[in-house]
Amino acid sequence: MKKKSVLLIWLIISFVTVYSQQRILTIDEAAIEQYRKFYPQYLQQLQWRSNSETFTFNKNGNLYEGNLKDSSKTEILNSSEILKAFKVHNLNSPSPYSSFLWVNKNLLKIETTENIILFNVNSKKIEQYVTIDSLTENIDFCNKSKLLAYTKLNNLYVSDMQSKETAISDEKNTGIIFGKSVHREEFGIVKGTFWSSSGKKLAFYRMDETMVTQYPLVNIEPRIAELKNIRYPMAGMQSHIVTVGVYSVESGKTIYLKTGEPNVQYLTNISWSNDDKY
Repeated sequence: MKKKSVLLIWLIISFVTVYSQQRILTIDEAAIEQYRKFYPQYLQQLQWRSNSETFTFNKNGNLYEGNLKDSSKTEILNSSEILKAFKVHNLNSPSPYSSFLWVNKNLLKIETTENIILFNVNSKKIEQYVTIDSLTENIDFCNKSKLLAYTKLNNLYVSDMQSKETAISDEKNTGIIFGKSVHREEFGIVKGTFWSSSGKKLAFYRMDETMVTQYPLVNIEPRIAELKNIRYPMAGMQSHIVTVGVYSVESGKTIYLKTGEPNVQYLTNISWSNDDKY
């Protein structure tokens, strides 16, 4: 009896398998990019509105607000209003995918490839903006002080919204880098600058990799591939040395933390206390 049951189950499984293999896929099912059909819907740039119980999201360049009490959603800023405000300052209009981030309850930070803009959603006007060039990377905006920290090549800078730029470093040796992620982004390191709670101080990484051997890679992005060297510490060879600096906006001075020996060590999880003392 037991053998007959096992045989029956085997026959059923075989029949289902054979039947399923006979089904012919439709053109739509067999075509590429089917993930577009089955991809779950989501809200772009979903975030909480500062100092409120509502959330906002970006849909086709328009900003909508919703809450958790009901399913209603209200348009609080549309692309036409944004475009009108941009034209007043002769700024190129942002793309529908430009970053919208809250600075406070009524002020948005809009990032484009050319500018950082502070936009008031109540007045529908641009309050301040700063222009950035093609060399500017790793932008870190402080909501409290409205200051920008960013890198150009291997150096670190701070600027206010009136484009008054201050160089935190002026290193000519490209093997010494300021304000970028270090330790090859291990241990969750994804950035190189850290504003204090008040925005009056800035902690940053300084990485000396002049002792690290350069490793050749091929850059295939240009039409004709190019050779690009990176510094990569092979197993058993000298690694880079990282230190942490602290820049004071008020005094304009920089100090470096004494982290002890050995100097080749991982410095991770950089954060500030609420009173800026630590």
